[in-house]
Amino acid sequence: MLVFANKQDMPNALSAAEISRALELHNIKNREWYVQPSNAITGEGLIEGLEWLHSVVINRPS
Repeated sequence: MLVFANKQDMPNALSAAEISRALELHNIKNREWYVQPSNAITGEGLIEGLEWLHSVVINRPS
Protein backbone atom coordinates (compact mmCIF):
# COMPACT_ATOMS: atom_id res chain seq x y z
CA MET A 1 0.00 0.00 0.00
CA LEU A 2 1.37 3.36 -1.00
CA VAL A 3 0.31 6.49 0.85
CA PHE A 4 1.33 9.85 -0.57
CA ALA A 5 1.94 12.42 2.17
CA ASN A 6 1.00 15.34 -0.03
CA LYS A 7 1.38 19.08 0.60
CA GLN A 8 4.81 18.70 2.18
CA ASP A 9 5.46 22.33 1.22
CA MET A 10 2.93 23.49 3.81
CA PRO A 11 4.33 24.62 7.18
CA ASN A 12 2.04 22.38 9.23
CA ALA A 13 2.34 19.28 7.05
CA LEU A 14 2.62 16.02 8.94
CA SER A 15 5.79 14.03 8.37
CA ALA A 16 5.69 10.55 6.86
CA ALA A 17 6.26 9.08 10.33
CA GLU A 18 3.42 11.13 11.81
CA ILE A 19 1.07 10.00 9.05
CA SER A 20 2.01 6.35 9.49
CA ARG A 21 1.31 6.66 13.22
CA ALA A 22 -1.99 8.48 12.65
CA LEU A 23 -3.14 5.80 10.19
CA GLU A 24 -1.77 3.06 12.46
CA LEU A 25 0.02 1.51 9.51
CA HIS A 26 2.25 -0.46 11.89
CA ASN A 27 -0.80 -2.67 12.52
CA ILE A 28 -0.84 -3.81 8.89
CA LYS A 29 1.07 -7.07 8.92
CA ASN A 30 -0.15 -8.84 5.77
CA ARG A 31 1.18 -6.40 3.17
CA GLU A 32 3.94 -3.93 2.58
CA TRP A 33 3.23 -0.25 3.04
CA TYR A 34 5.13 2.95 2.50
CA VAL A 35 4.46 6.62 3.13
CA GLN A 36 6.02 8.84 0.45
CA PRO A 37 6.37 12.55 1.22
CA SER A 38 5.18 14.45 -1.83
CA ASN A 39 4.07 17.68 -3.41
CA ALA A 40 1.66 17.11 -6.27
CA ILE A 41 2.08 20.65 -7.61
CA THR A 42 5.84 20.36 -8.10
CA GLY A 43 5.84 16.59 -8.64
CA GLU A 44 8.33 16.08 -5.82
CA GLY A 45 8.14 12.53 -4.47
CA LEU A 46 5.67 11.22 -7.05
CA ILE A 47 8.17 9.27 -9.15
CA GLU A 48 9.85 7.88 -6.03
CA GLY A 49 6.53 6.62 -4.69
CA LEU A 50 5.57 5.01 -7.97
CA GLU A 51 9.01 3.41 -8.25
CA TRP A 52 8.54 1.89 -4.78
CA LEU A 53 5.12 0.55 -5.79
CA HIS A 54 6.52 -0.86 -9.02
CA SER A 55 9.31 -2.69 -7.19
CA VAL A 56 6.83 -4.20 -4.72
CA VAL A 57 4.54 -5.43 -7.50
CA ILE A 58 7.41 -6.84 -9.57
CA ASN A 59 9.00 -8.65 -6.62
CA ARG A 60 5.91 -10.11 -5.00
CA PRO A 61 5.44 -13.87 -5.15
CA SER A 62 3.03 -15.12 -7.78
